[in-house]
Amino acid sequence: MELGLFKDAVQYFSNVVRVRPRNVAGWEALIRCLYKADFTDEALEQANAALEVTNGKPIFLFYKASILFAKGKSKEAVLQLEKAMVQAPRMLKKFIELNPAILQNQQVVDVIARFKRNKSI
Repeated sequence: MELGLFKDAVQYFSNVVRVRPRNVAGWEALIRCLYKADFTDEALEQANAALEVTNGKPIFLFYKASILFAKGKSKEAVLQLEKAMVQAPRMLKKFIELNPAILQNQQVVDVIARFKRNKSI
């Protein structure tokens, strides 16, 4: 993935999650790779699958929100981000790491500010 060989990386990460479907790190790597390669439809599909297989781990809500923002589905993305923030506000860092430019989005800033005011973060 670091070399930019996204198709190869996707294949390897897909094998990891196929062999160990509850492996959160494998799902994270697969979704990050798909997102970085601009395969947002596939990334969203895998985020949904990861949520189902891992019993709704909040990291995948954050990833799903980021993917939805990238696809231009802001309303749904904000809902997913808010849901993720309620469950695990300290995981916000992973959301930002996926796409640091997301902090330019006013809706994201508003959600984060609302949780900071409530001292959740």
